Amino acid sequence: MAYYSYEKSINEPWIKYEKQLCLIREGNLKPNKEEALRFAKRIYRKGMGKPWKGKVKITSGNRYTWIRRGILVVNPDRGYYGGWRDILHEISHYVHWHKNPGKKPHDASQFRLERDLTEYAIKSGICEGKLKSK
Repeated sequence: MAYYSYEKSINEPWIKYEKQLCLIREGNLKPNKEEALRFAKRIYRKGMGKPWKGKVKITSGNRYTWIRRGILVVNPDRGYYGGWRDILHEISHYVHWHKNPGKKPHDASQFRLERDLTEYAIKSGICEGKLKSK
């Protein structure tokens, strides 16, 4: 997989979308804890084709968003970009690892999965405040 493909298919759409989000969310691009948990579950469901039925938990610091001991652990602040993009990236790696245990972490199928999940997140507008409780 070429760097250009990742840049063109995943990073550029996020950058463009984050500019819109900055206006919609009044400069705050990171999800709150509730949104982060709902977003992670939604992305998991889209990637795996079934809903997450276990516990969910917010974490902080240098911990990745991942599933540990049957708990979906979500860190809304960790990663190079932080927030929506990194939650989606980590969940795409988990889904890829679960569905393709023998393949490498940055295999072409993981790239396609992350690209598809990125398109889903952007087109559905779930980062725009739809996941906040009313």
